[in-house]
Amino acid sequence: MKLVSVLKNGLGVGVVVAMVALGGCAGDKSAPPSNAGGGANVDGGASSSGGSDNGGNGATGGYTGGPQVVPRALITDFSEIAEGTIADLKSPSISWGDSYKGLTGGTFLYQQADADALSATVTNSALHLTGSIAAGHYDGFGFYFGPDQGSDASAYTGFSFTISGSLGNSTLDIQMQMTPDYPLNQNNKGTCDYISADAGAWVYCVNPHATLPTLLSGDVTATAELVQVPFTSLTGGNPVSALDPMQLLGIQFQFNCGSTACTVDITLDDLTFYPGT
Repeated sequence: MKLVSVLKNGLGVGVVVAMVALGGCAGDKSAPPSNAGGGANVDGGASSSGGSDNGGNGATGGYTGGPQVVPRALITDFSEIAEGTIADLKSPSISWGDSYKGLTGGTFLYQQADADALSATVTNSALHLTGSIAAGHYDGFGFYFGPDQGSDASAYTGFSFTISGSLGNSTLDIQMQMTPDYPLNQNNKGTCDYISADAGAWVYCVNPHATLPTLLSGDVTATAELVQVPFTSLTGGNPVSALDPMQLLGIQFQFNCGSTACTVDITLDDLTFYPGT
C-alpha cells in the first residue's frame, strides 16, 4: 500500500479554530456538545442528538483501576464482524475485536445535527462510511476500547489505518480519547474535572488530535492508502495537551465541513498500532 502521510508533531494547517471536546461512544452514555461552527473536538456517547455540554452526574466517581496492556498490534481489520453489519443513528454500536488475541470494543457516532449523521456498513471486511454534512457542521465516527480503565499502548509509536474513497470537501480530524482528558463521571472512565472548572464536559475536556494535511483532503482516492499517526502528533488536548499512550480509551474520526456542504464516502480498514523503527 502507498503511504499517504505521516503526521508530524503539532496540528495540520486545516485545523478548525473552534476546537471543543467531542466524541460519542456507543457504550458511552454521554452526549456530544452542541457546537456551532463545526470542527469541535468531541467525545460523547450513544446519544445521537446534537447533544448538550453539561454531562456528568456530580463531582464523585470517575476513573478507577489501571490501564491494561494492549495484547497485540491489531486493533481491528473488521474480519470478525458479519458482512453487512450496519451502524447508524438508530443503532450506532458495532462490537469489534478478538477477546482471545487483542483489544475489544464498540463503535459510536456523533454529529452536530441528526441530519448530519454518518452511516457505516461492514463491506468486504472493511468499514464503509457515508453521509451528507451541512455547511459549517461536523460529523464523526469512532471506536471505543473495552477496558474502561484505559489501554496501555506505550510499547507502540502510533497507530495506522487505510483509507479510500472521498472526503467530499471535508477536513478529517483524527482524535484519540485518553483518561486525563475524558470527562469525570462520564461512563466511569475519565478524570477531567470540568465540574470544578465550571464548564461543559465536552467544552472543557478536549481530545488530543491532529488533522491530515490540507492537500490530502482532495487526495483520498479509490485506492486504499496507508496513513500513520504517531502518538506525538496528537496534541491540543485539555487539561493534558499531549497524548499519553498508557491511558487510551478510543479513536475518533471527525469530518469538519467548511462553507460548503460535504458528502463523505470513505472506507476505513486495518486499524493497527505500530512499533518504533
